[in-house]
Amino acid sequence: MIRRLVIATAVLLSSCAFAQPSQSSNPPQGSQIQDVRKVSIIDPAKLNEMSETQLEALGDEMRGNKEMLQAVDCYEAALRKTPRSAILYNKIGMAYLAIREYPKARKALSKSIKLDKKYPEAYNNLGAVWYAEAFINGKKKSEDKIQKAVKYYHKAIGLNDLYASFHSNLGTAYLDLKEYEKGIAEYRKAYSLDPGIFERNSKTGIAARFSSPEDLAEYNYYMARLYASNGETDKALLCLAHAMENGYKGIDKVYKDTEFAKLREDERFTVLMAKRPAGIAQ
Repeated sequence: MIRRLVIATAVLLSSCAFAQPSQSSNPPQGSQIQDVRKVSIIDPAKLNEMSETQLEALGDEMRGNKEMLQAVDCYEAALRKTPRSAILYNKIGMAYLAIREYPKARKALSKSIKLDKKYPEAYNNLGAVWYAEAFINGKKKSEDKIQKAVKYYHKAIGLNDLYASFHSNLGTAYLDLKEYEKGIAEYRKAYSLDPGIFERNSKTGIAARFSSPEDLAEYNYYMARLYASNGETDKALLCLAHAMENGYKGIDKVYKDTEFAKLREDERFTVLMAKRPAGIAQ
Protein backbone atom coordinates (compact mmCIF):
# COMPACT_ATOMS: atom_id res chain seq x y z
CA MET A 1 0.00 0.00 0.00
CA ILE A 2 2.74 2.45 0.97
CA ARG A 3 4.79 1.72 -2.13
CA ARG A 4 1.80 2.26 -4.43
CA LEU A 5 1.04 5.52 -2.64
CA VAL A 6 4.53 6.96 -3.01
CA ILE A 7 4.88 5.89 -6.63
CA ALA A 8 1.58 7.54 -7.42
CA THR A 9 2.49 10.84 -5.77
CA ALA A 10 6.14 11.36 -6.61
CA VAL A 11 8.68 11.01 -9.36
CA LEU A 12 10.69 8.25 -7.73
CA LEU A 13 14.24 7.05 -8.14
CA SER A 14 15.83 3.93 -6.68
CA SER A 15 17.97 5.89 -4.23
CA CYS A 16 17.00 3.84 -1.21
CA ALA A 17 16.43 0.52 -2.91
CA PHE A 18 20.09 -0.05 -3.62
CA ALA A 19 20.78 -0.99 -0.02
CA GLN A 20 18.65 -4.11 -0.02
CA PRO A 21 20.38 -7.07 1.68
CA SER A 22 22.81 -8.80 -0.62
CA GLN A 23 21.41 -11.76 -2.51
CA SER A 24 24.78 -12.85 -3.83
CA SER A 25 26.24 -16.21 -2.87
CA ASN A 26 29.88 -17.00 -2.16
CA PRO A 27 32.22 -15.96 -4.98
CA PRO A 28 32.74 -18.62 -7.65
CA GLN A 29 35.74 -20.85 -7.16
CA GLY A 30 38.12 -22.73 -9.44
CA SER A 31 36.97 -23.17 -13.00
CA GLN A 32 33.76 -21.23 -12.37
CA ILE A 33 35.56 -17.92 -11.98
CA GLN A 34 37.59 -18.59 -15.12
CA ASP A 35 34.50 -17.86 -17.22
CA VAL A 36 34.01 -14.53 -15.45
CA ARG A 37 37.51 -13.16 -15.78
CA LYS A 38 38.43 -14.76 -19.15
CA VAL A 39 41.77 -16.32 -20.03
CA SER A 40 44.49 -14.03 -21.36
CA ILE A 41 44.91 -14.32 -25.13
CA ILE A 42 47.16 -11.34 -25.89
CA ASP A 43 50.34 -12.28 -27.75
CA PRO A 44 53.28 -11.51 -25.37
CA ALA A 45 55.50 -10.68 -28.32
CA LYS A 46 53.17 -7.88 -29.40
CA LEU A 47 53.12 -6.50 -25.86
CA ASN A 48 56.90 -6.23 -25.90
CA GLU A 49 56.72 -4.07 -29.02
CA MET A 50 54.41 -1.49 -27.43
CA SER A 51 55.37 1.55 -25.38
CA GLU A 52 54.44 1.95 -21.72
CA THR A 53 51.77 4.50 -22.65
CA GLN A 54 50.28 2.21 -25.27
CA LEU A 55 50.28 -0.73 -22.88
CA GLU A 56 48.54 1.24 -20.13
CA ALA A 57 45.91 2.51 -22.58
CA LEU A 58 45.30 -1.03 -23.85
CA GLY A 59 45.05 -2.27 -20.28
CA ASP A 60 42.46 0.41 -19.54
CA GLU A 61 40.51 -0.68 -22.61
CA MET A 62 40.63 -4.33 -21.57
CA ARG A 63 39.50 -3.44 -18.05
CA GLY A 64 36.66 -1.37 -19.49
CA ASN A 65 35.61 -4.45 -21.47
CA LYS A 66 35.78 -6.55 -18.28
CA GLU A 67 38.67 -8.59 -19.68
CA MET A 68 40.61 -8.39 -16.45
CA LEU A 69 43.40 -10.88 -17.03
CA GLN A 70 44.22 -9.28 -20.36
CA ALA A 71 44.31 -5.92 -18.57
CA VAL A 72 46.73 -7.32 -15.98
CA ASP A 73 48.96 -8.64 -18.77
CA CYS A 74 49.10 -5.17 -20.31
CA TYR A 75 49.82 -3.41 -17.02
CA GLU A 76 52.53 -5.94 -16.09
CA ALA A 77 54.14 -5.51 -19.51
CA ALA A 78 54.13 -1.76 -18.89
CA LEU A 79 55.72 -2.33 -15.48
CA ARG A 80 58.60 -4.16 -17.12
CA LYS A 81 59.39 -0.92 -18.87
CA THR A 82 58.66 1.33 -15.86
CA PRO A 83 58.89 -0.87 -12.76
CA ARG A 84 58.24 1.81 -10.15
CA SER A 85 54.80 2.98 -11.23
CA ALA A 86 52.32 3.28 -8.38
CA ILE A 87 49.57 4.01 -10.90
CA LEU A 88 50.09 0.72 -12.74
CA TYR A 89 50.12 -1.32 -9.53
CA ASN A 90 46.91 0.43 -8.49
CA LYS A 91 45.27 -0.53 -11.77
CA ILE A 92 46.42 -4.13 -11.39
CA GLY A 93 44.86 -4.15 -7.94
CA MET A 94 41.57 -2.83 -9.33
CA ALA A 95 41.53 -5.53 -12.01
CA TYR A 96 42.13 -8.29 -9.47
CA LEU A 97 39.47 -6.80 -7.17
CA ALA A 98 36.96 -6.99 -10.02
CA ILE A 99 37.49 -10.76 -10.36
CA ARG A 100 37.60 -11.35 -6.59
CA GLU A 101 41.27 -12.26 -6.49
CA TYR A 102 41.58 -10.46 -3.18
CA PRO A 103 45.06 -11.54 -2.06
CA LYS A 104 46.52 -10.54 -5.43
CA ALA A 105 44.63 -7.25 -5.29
CA ARG A 106 45.96 -6.49 -1.81
CA LYS A 107 49.52 -7.31 -2.88
CA ALA A 108 49.35 -4.99 -5.90
CA LEU A 109 47.73 -2.15 -3.99
CA SER A 110 50.17 -2.47 -1.09
CA LYS A 111 52.99 -2.20 -3.63
CA SER A 112 51.35 0.91 -5.07
CA ILE A 113 51.22 2.51 -1.63
CA LYS A 114 54.81 1.53 -0.90
CA LEU A 115 55.90 3.32 -4.07
CA ASP A 116 53.75 6.40 -3.35
CA LYS A 117 52.61 6.89 0.22
CA LYS A 118 50.57 9.93 -0.81
CA TYR A 119 48.44 8.18 -3.44
CA PRO A 120 44.86 8.38 -2.11
CA GLU A 121 43.25 6.19 -4.76
CA ALA A 122 45.42 3.23 -3.78
CA TYR A 123 44.42 3.57 -0.12
CA ASN A 124 40.75 3.79 -1.09
CA ASN A 125 41.00 0.74 -3.33
CA LEU A 126 42.81 -1.25 -0.65
CA GLY A 127 39.96 -0.35 1.67
CA ALA A 128 37.54 -1.64 -0.95
CA VAL A 129 39.40 -4.96 -1.05
CA TRP A 130 39.16 -5.39 2.72
CA TYR A 131 35.48 -4.45 2.58
CA ALA A 132 34.79 -7.02 -0.16
CA GLU A 133 36.69 -9.70 1.76
CA ALA A 134 34.51 -9.05 4.80
CA PHE A 135 31.59 -10.71 2.96
CA ILE A 136 33.28 -13.75 1.45
CA ASN A 137 31.21 -16.04 3.68
CA GLY A 138 27.88 -14.82 2.37
CA LYS A 139 25.78 -12.94 4.89
CA LYS A 140 28.20 -13.51 7.76
CA LYS A 141 30.43 -10.47 7.72
CA SER A 142 33.83 -9.92 9.30
CA GLU A 143 33.76 -6.72 11.33
CA ASP A 144 37.56 -6.86 11.71
CA LYS A 145 37.95 -6.61 7.94
CA ILE A 146 35.42 -3.79 7.75
CA GLN A 147 37.45 -1.95 10.39
CA LYS A 148 40.53 -2.38 8.20
CA ALA A 149 38.55 -0.94 5.31
CA VAL A 150 37.62 2.04 7.49
CA LYS A 151 41.30 2.60 8.29
CA TYR A 152 42.30 2.78 4.64
CA TYR A 153 39.30 4.92 3.66
CA HIS A 154 40.34 7.39 6.36
CA LYS A 155 43.87 7.46 4.97
CA ALA A 156 42.53 8.17 1.49
CA ILE A 157 40.34 11.00 2.80
CA GLY A 158 43.23 12.38 4.79
CA LEU A 159 45.17 12.75 1.56
CA ASN A 160 42.26 14.09 -0.48
CA ASP A 161 38.85 14.78 1.04
CA LEU A 162 37.29 16.01 -2.21
CA TYR A 163 36.45 12.58 -3.66
CA ALA A 164 32.78 11.79 -3.12
CA SER A 165 33.44 8.06 -3.58
CA PHE A 166 35.91 8.02 -0.66
CA HIS A 167 33.27 9.43 1.69
CA SER A 168 30.57 7.17 0.27
CA ASN A 169 32.76 4.10 0.79
CA LEU A 170 33.58 5.12 4.36
CA GLY A 171 29.93 5.83 5.05
CA THR A 172 28.93 2.40 3.78
CA ALA A 173 31.50 0.72 6.02
CA TYR A 174 30.22 2.64 9.05
CA LEU A 175 26.65 1.61 8.23
CA ASP A 176 27.70 -2.03 8.16
CA LEU A 177 29.20 -1.51 11.60
CA LYS A 178 25.85 0.02 12.69
CA GLU A 179 27.53 3.37 13.34
CA TYR A 180 24.66 5.16 11.63
CA GLU A 181 25.40 8.75 12.59
CA LYS A 182 28.99 8.44 11.33
CA GLY A 183 27.82 6.68 8.20
CA ILE A 184 25.24 9.26 7.27
CA ALA A 185 27.69 12.08 8.06
CA GLU A 186 30.01 10.61 5.43
CA TYR A 187 27.12 10.12 3.02
CA ARG A 188 26.18 13.76 3.57
CA LYS A 189 29.72 14.80 2.66
CA ALA A 190 29.67 12.55 -0.42
CA TYR A 191 26.34 14.03 -1.46
CA SER A 192 27.62 17.59 -1.06
CA LEU A 193 30.52 16.78 -3.38
CA ASP A 194 28.45 14.82 -5.91
CA PRO A 195 24.64 14.86 -5.61
CA GLY A 196 24.32 12.04 -8.15
CA ILE A 197 26.56 9.54 -6.40
CA PHE A 198 23.81 7.46 -4.84
CA GLU A 199 21.89 7.10 -8.11
CA ARG A 200 25.02 5.70 -9.73
CA ASN A 201 25.64 3.39 -6.77
CA SER A 202 22.11 2.05 -7.04
CA LYS A 203 22.80 0.97 -10.62
CA THR A 204 26.15 -0.67 -9.97
CA GLY A 205 25.44 -2.89 -6.99
CA ILE A 206 24.87 -3.20 -3.29
CA ALA A 207 26.04 -0.24 -1.24
CA ALA A 208 25.57 -1.39 2.33
CA ARG A 209 24.63 -4.91 3.40
CA PHE A 210 22.30 -5.51 6.30
CA SER A 211 21.71 -8.68 8.27
CA SER A 212 18.16 -7.84 9.34
CA PRO A 213 15.12 -5.83 8.22
CA GLU A 214 15.54 -3.71 11.36
CA ASP A 215 19.03 -2.60 10.28
CA LEU A 216 17.79 -1.87 6.78
CA ALA A 217 14.85 0.11 8.20
CA GLU A 218 17.15 2.28 10.30
CA TYR A 219 19.41 2.88 7.32
CA ASN A 220 16.46 4.01 5.19
CA TYR A 221 15.32 6.40 7.91
CA TYR A 222 18.75 8.02 8.03
CA MET A 223 18.79 8.31 4.24
CA ALA A 224 15.38 9.99 4.43
CA ARG A 225 16.93 12.53 6.82
CA LEU A 226 19.76 13.13 4.37
CA TYR A 227 17.46 13.75 1.43
CA ALA A 228 14.97 15.82 3.42
CA SER A 229 17.74 18.10 4.67
CA ASN A 230 18.73 18.73 1.05
CA GLY A 231 15.18 19.46 -0.06
CA GLU A 232 14.80 16.26 -2.12
CA THR A 233 11.25 15.54 -1.05
CA ASP A 234 10.50 12.66 -3.42
CA LYS A 235 13.57 10.69 -2.37
CA ALA A 236 12.92 11.41 1.30
CA LEU A 237 9.36 10.09 1.00
CA LEU A 238 10.59 6.95 -0.74
CA CYS A 239 13.14 6.27 1.98
CA LEU A 240 10.55 6.83 4.71
CA ALA A 241 8.26 4.36 2.93
CA HIS A 242 11.03 1.76 2.88
CA ALA A 243 11.81 2.44 6.53
CA MET A 244 8.19 1.73 7.48
CA GLU A 245 7.95 -1.31 5.21
CA ASN A 246 10.87 -2.80 7.12
CA GLY A 247 9.28 -1.99 10.49
CA TYR A 248 11.28 0.99 11.74
CA LYS A 249 10.22 1.37 15.36
CA GLY A 250 11.47 4.93 15.75
CA ILE A 251 9.37 6.34 12.94
CA ASP A 252 7.72 8.91 15.22
CA LYS A 253 11.05 10.77 15.32
CA VAL A 254 10.02 12.08 11.92
CA TYR A 255 7.79 14.55 13.78
CA LYS A 256 10.70 15.88 15.86
CA ASP A 257 13.82 15.73 13.70
CA THR A 258 14.49 19.18 12.29
CA GLU A 259 15.53 17.79 8.90
CA PHE A 260 11.88 16.86 8.25
CA ALA A 261 10.39 20.28 9.08
CA LYS A 262 9.72 21.18 5.45
CA LEU A 263 8.67 17.66 4.54
CA ARG A 264 6.00 17.68 7.25
CA GLU A 265 4.26 20.47 5.31
CA ASP A 266 3.83 18.24 2.26
CA GLU A 267 0.41 16.58 1.94
CA ARG A 268 2.03 13.38 0.68
CA PHE A 269 3.87 13.07 3.99
CA THR A 270 0.58 13.18 5.91
CA VAL A 271 -0.98 10.54 3.66
CA LEU A 272 2.11 8.35 3.88
CA MET A 273 2.26 8.43 7.66
CA ALA A 274 -1.44 7.62 7.90
CA LYS A 275 -0.76 4.40 5.97
CA ARG A 276 1.94 3.05 8.27
CA PRO A 277 1.79 -0.75 8.55
CA ALA A 278 0.31 -2.47 11.55
CA GLY A 279 2.85 -3.01 14.29
CA ILE A 280 4.52 0.40 13.98
CA ALA A 281 3.57 2.74 16.79
CA GLN A 282 0.93 5.31 15.97
